[in-house]
Amino acid sequence: MQLASILSIHPRTIRDWRRGKFTIPQDSLNTLIKLAGSDIKNLDIEVLPTWWHNKDAGRNGGEMYATKYGAPGTQQSRKSGGIASYKRRSENKNDIYARSQINYPSNSYNLAEFIGLMIGDGSIGRYQISITLDGKTDVEYANYIVALINSLFGVIPKYRQCIDKIVLLYAYPRLIL
Repeated sequence: MQLASILSIHPRTIRDWRRGKFTIPQDSLNTLIKLAGSDIKNLDIEVLPTWWHNKDAGRNGGEMYATKYGAPGTQQSRKSGGIASYKRRSENKNDIYARSQINYPSNSYNLAEFIGLMIGDGSIGRYQISITLDGKTDVEYANYIVALINSLFGVIPKYRQCIDKIVLLYAYPRLIL
């Protein structure tokens, strides 16, 4: 008990060292040698390299994974992993893959302006819409468009200024269409 408090470890750790369950860290070994009044050169010890156990630990972990879930990368394991991931993500409403709720606006001047904007400067992808503007002259207009989309659909689009000075606005989800 005294030795454990000197080394700032739990007494069980000393018992684990004694029975060979764990190896003794270098700093603890140095403290023990100093307490014994001995010299490390007089001892027959093997100093293991850093990360000496990783190869075996990785192999054991891989074998346990394969036993539990089957071989990695099979069609069945990818399918079951995807289904589990989708289920877990769909339960979390704040997840980036969760479908956002949007408002469906009634006919209005703002909706007509948005449709015109999409026809003139927009593009429609599979999962998003984007609007491309000039980065030098349309920065204020980009902020206006963000507010317009938010007021119409309740979605706050993201925008960034690219290296070539173009502002791109992305609105998720594609449900706006």
